[in-house]
Amino acid sequence: MAGSHFDFIAGVLFNEDFTVMRAALVPHATALERSTHVVHANSHRFLLSDSIWEADGVRDVTIELRDVTF
Repeated sequence: MAGSHFDFIAGVLFNEDFTVMRAALVPHATALERSTHVVHANSHRFLLSDSIWEADGVRDVTIELRDVTF
């Protein structure tokens, strides 16, 4: 991917009632290395798998998002 337009990607998994199940801030480099290139879309696909929370530089922000009230 030529040039980075972001430092982190925010990934959020929701429960059926739209409460936060899990959330993480994933560094650009980690997201890119765990992505697959999609030729027909000229893009990268990143799946938020359970193992991402164990990757270097990933910050678990689940508690912070659960504590947010609107």
